[in-house]
Amino acid sequence: MKLVFFVPHFSDGGLERSTIRLAEEIVRRGGEAVLVTLHDQGKMLPQWPDPTNVRVLHRRSTFSAIPALAKLMRSERMDGLVSAQDHANVAAVLAKQLSRKRIPLILTERLSLRAAMKARGWFRRSVLRLLVKYAYPRANAVVANSQDGAREVESVLGWPEGRVAAIYNPTVNDSIEQLAKETVDDTWFTAGNIPVVVGLGRLVEQKDFSMLIHAFANARKTTELRLAIFGDGPQRDDLTNLAQELGISEHVRMEPFVVNPYKYLSRAALFVLSSRYEGLPNALIEAHACGVPTVSTDCPTG
Repeated sequence: MKLVFFVPHFSDGGLERSTIRLAEEIVRRGGEAVLVTLHDQGKMLPQWPDPTNVRVLHRRSTFSAIPALAKLMRSERMDGLVSAQDHANVAAVLAKQLSRKRIPLILTERLSLRAAMKARGWFRRSVLRLLVKYAYPRANAVVANSQDGAREVESVLGWPEGRVAAIYNPTVNDSIEQLAKETVDDTWFTAGNIPVVVGLGRLVEQKDFSMLIHAFANARKTTELRLAIFGDGPQRDDLTNLAQELGISEHVRMEPFVVNPYKYLSRAALFVLSSRYEGLPNALIEAHACGVPTVSTDCPTG
């Protein structure tokens, strides 16, 4: 069996990490897996051990890549294509129609569909809702990564309960325990030092790290703590400035994406998930696997 996984940007997110784990498991079970993406700059791509099975469409946006994806569908044998997130799902359906190939499509939702749409402007949200309602019924299967997420997709589409399957992310594997034991050459994480709170994820509005920084500033009024946030994204400067405004910049570190976050998680005093919405939050599950206490917002749908 040959499965193709279409993810527009293999950046430093849980979606990309879980997709690679799923593809690796397909290979481990004797199948073939191919990653398809818009460009070859994604930070997670080096984690994929088979660069010969990466197809780069060389397009700037998901919808502009539809003709290139259709061409790939015509030229390459595949037993199924799995796409992730609303815009990529719509593009996959349109590309299949353009290719005129009978390739089974599995569309996956990895976030709260309602919340992700609400985060967009009115016009984009309205157009995307129409495209989703057109495209999703034309797939062979629609999958969400949580029970609440599946029910939410059904509600948006007006489908009966049970039509959208819930399949959890492949999150914890045997390598996490070993990765968590790797040496950390960082005095912040030395045993017996000041406790460190860790945040992990893309620096975007969805993750709401500004709320975490505000909460951390309040906690420091009574408790000696440090905060380390690992991830890249467009809000880095804003978050750095916020820590300075609150007078806690010397106690907050904005760290870039790291290949192995587990060695830091396992040495943290606390992991905090501050998201406004999620799908099934990999980082929260991985923190539990590393044995660190966790605090989470109560957010849809994760």
